[in-house]
Amino acid sequence: YADLDIGVDNTSGDRSFGSVAADWNVTDDIKVELDLERIDKTYSEPTTYIVGANAVLPAIPDPERNLGGEWMQGKGYEENYLLSARWRFAKDWEVIASAGRSYLERNRFFSQMENFSTTNGNGVIRANLTNGNVNENNNYRAELSGAIMTGPLKHEITFGYTLNKREAETPTNPAFCWGRTGAGAAPTGCPAGIILTFQPNLFASVALPVVALPARAVLTRNEIDDRGYYVFDRVSYAEWLQVLVGVRQTDYSRVNITIATGARALYEIDETTPAVGIVIKPREWLSFYGTYIEGLEEGGVAGNAQVNAGEVLPPNTSEQFEIGVKAEVGKTLLTLGYFDIDRASSFVDTAANRFVQDGRTSYQGFELSASGEVTENLSVYATAMSLDAAQEKTATAALAGLRPENTPKFTGSLFVEYRVGAVPGLAVSVGAFHTGNRPINQANTAIVDGFTTYDLGARYSTELFGNETTFRINAENVTDEKYWAATASSLLNPNLPPTIKLSVTTRLGDRQ
Repeated sequence: YADLDIGVDNTSGDRSFGSVAADWNVTDDIKVELDLERIDKTYSEPTTYIVGANAVLPAIPDPERNLGGEWMQGKGYEENYLLSARWRFAKDWEVIASAGRSYLERNRFFSQMENFSTTNGNGVIRANLTNGNVNENNNYRAELSGAIMTGPLKHEITFGYTLNKREAETPTNPAFCWGRTGAGAAPTGCPAGIILTFQPNLFASVALPVVALPARAVLTRNEIDDRGYYVFDRVSYAEWLQVLVGVRQTDYSRVNITIATGARALYEIDETTPAVGIVIKPREWLSFYGTYIEGLEEGGVAGNAQVNAGEVLPPNTSEQFEIGVKAEVGKTLLTLGYFDIDRASSFVDTAANRFVQDGRTSYQGFELSASGEVTENLSVYATAMSLDAAQEKTATAALAGLRPENTPKFTGSLFVEYRVGAVPGLAVSVGAFHTGNRPINQANTAIVDGFTTYDLGARYSTELFGNETTFRINAENVTDEKYWAATASSLLNPNLPPTIKLSVTTRLGDRQ
C-alpha cells in the first residue's frame, strides 16, 4: 500500500497492490506456475496546458501549482491472471503453454488550461469526464523449443503460436468548462456545462466547484483478434559467430462497433515479417553486431478528449535496422550503435481534434554508452544519443521533413558513484540528465527548451540485528530546474517538484 503525495497542490491519492504466486513441480520434468495480482489506484491528475493557435508558450509554472481541483480524481483497478506449464520431454527440448487474462477499468478527470492570456492570466479550464473505461486482454501462447547440431553448427530453434483477444469499451466523455473567453464569451464545445462565474487564472489556483461523473454510457467497443505463428533459429559456430533468423506470420482483425447505431467497421490484415541478426566476436572482449527486424505495430488509440475517442487506428509494419560494436575495456563496457527506424506516424490533428495516422516517420541516430568500474572505488554510467527524426511520406505536405512531436535531437546522462574507502559500506553519487528541445506538435508550431537536471545520493550498507541492511537517500532535481517534462498535441506538462527519496532494504537470512 502506498499513499501518493507527489508534492503538487490540490492532489492526493493512494495505491495498493497484492499478488499470489504458486509453483508446482508435478515431476522433475513438468512444472506449473500460477500468478495472480490486483492493483488499485486513486489519484488526482494535475491540469495540463494547451497552446493555442497563436503558438505562444506560457511561462513555465511553479511545479507545485495545480490549476485543477483535488476532487478531480481518477480511480481504477486492474486484475491479472497467468497460468503456465512447462514440460521438458527430452534433454534439449521442452514445450511451454500459457493462458492469461488482464482486466482494467478506470474513471478519469482529464483537464486542460486553454484560451489563456499570457498578460493577465485569465483563461478556461476544460475537463473531460470519463466513467468506466474498460479494457480486457486475453492471451494464449504455445512454444516448442530445443537444440540440435548440424555438423559444427548449433541450432536453438523455437516454434510458436500466440493468440491475443482484446476488447475495449470507450464511454462517452462529456466536457465541462469553467471561465470565459474574450469579452465574457462562453467557451465552445462544452455542452455538459459552463460556469462563467469562476475565472481560472494561469498564475494562481482558483477553487473549482465539484462536478460529479456522468452516468456511464458506452460510445464504442473495439474487438481485436491478433494471431501469430513464428519460428526462430539461433545458429552458433564455435565461440565467435551467432546468427539469428526468424519469420512471423500475423493474422489481425479488428471490429469497431458504434453502440448507438450498431454499425460495425471491420479491418483485416495478414502480414509476414522477418527478423535477422548477427554477432561476430573476433576477440573475447570485442563484439560487432547487426540486426534487421520487421514487425506489425498496432495503431494508437484515440484519447477520450478526441472526437473519435476509443478508435484504434489500423496496424502498420515498422522496420528497424541497427549495427554496433561492444567492447569490454577492463571492467568497463563500451557500446556504440547506429539505428534506423521507420514506423507509421500517429498524432492528434488539433484543427479537427481527431486522432489520425498520417504517413511515416523515420528515426536515425547514434547511441553511446559506457558503464562499469573505472577504479576500485569509482563506478560510472554514461549515455548519449544523437537523433535525426523526421516525418516522411505525409498526406499533409506541410508536415514533411518536420520533427515528430516531443522528440529531442540530443539526450545524455552521466551518473557517478564513489565508494568511500575510509568509511566501509558508504557510497555517494551524483547524476546529470539532459534532454534537448522538442516540438510541441507535429506541425512544429513552437519548440520547448531543453533542460538539465542534477541528482545527489548516498547509500550505506551495514549489518543490523545480524542482517545485511542498506540505507539509501536520493535527491532529484536538486537545483529546482523548471521545465516542460512532456509535450504532445500542443499539450504541455510541467515537471514535478524536487523530490527526496528514502529507503531501507534488509536481507533476512537468504531472503530479501
